[in-house]
Amino acid sequence: MQLAEVVATLNRLAPLRLAAAWDNVGLLVEPSHPQLPVQRVLLTNDFTTAVWKEAESRDVNLIYSYHPVIFSPIKKLTCSTEKQSLIIRAVERRVAIYSPHTAMDAVSDGVNDWLINGLGGGDAVALTPIDDNPKQGFGRSKQLSNPAATLDEMISRVKKHLGLAHVQVARACQLDPVIRSVAVCAGSGGSVLKDAQADVLVTGEMSHHDVLAAVERGCHVIVCGHSNTERGFLHALKPRMQELLGDGVTIDVSAVDADPLVTA
Repeated sequence: MQLAEVVATLNRLAPLRLAAAWDNVGLLVEPSHPQLPVQRVLLTNDFTTAVWKEAESRDVNLIYSYHPVIFSPIKKLTCSTEKQSLIIRAVERRVAIYSPHTAMDAVSDGVNDWLINGLGGGDAVALTPIDDNPKQGFGRSKQLSNPAATLDEMISRVKKHLGLAHVQVARACQLDPVIRSVAVCAGSGGSVLKDAQADVLVTGEMSHHDVLAAVERGCHVIVCGHSNTERGFLHALKPRMQELLGDGVTIDVSAVDADPLVTA
């Protein structure tokens, strides 16, 4: 399968027009040969030195990095920083790099739907809809068809869904212990969740003052670590992508990609 065909397919999975205006998404690194064949794809949340070494060992043709490898404008491309050095090495090895980021956050059945659907049943809607479509946009909220009896039960659901041993929790003063509603935003959720009204808010990271504001308006907050709310989605995405790209393309999820912060 040629690179142009693969990119067109990836664009259909998460249309780039859905991305936030500030974001940098799509094909970010393109080798010079216009008919580059793609036989192996590596899915990762972040493009790091460890992931690059893995990509080299697997002889991949395209790295699908959820977070953009190029975000801020680059005025020169040298080996003076590790990130620029990795981009240069990718070009030299003729490896393309694609990033969906907030387009995949916003699209229906994307990252945020995966995040909220692992916490309980119910119909999820976008907190900030795009094109008046309640199923696509930023953040998600739902009334749970299977409420959690307590906040601790919801914490257990979050940990199980994300495969985490620990999360950070801010408890609000709520008279009713039953958790009937939840709102989520993968990654950094402060701005998306600032007006959300739900029993529990779940996100990857939130500022101290945003947490205080949420608790003051009666919302519990569960903070899981930025990429911990995103990375697991790649395993759900893999079979969908495989079906679209066909058996001629091998797709792997990175075995070394991990959140940089751990509990000590």
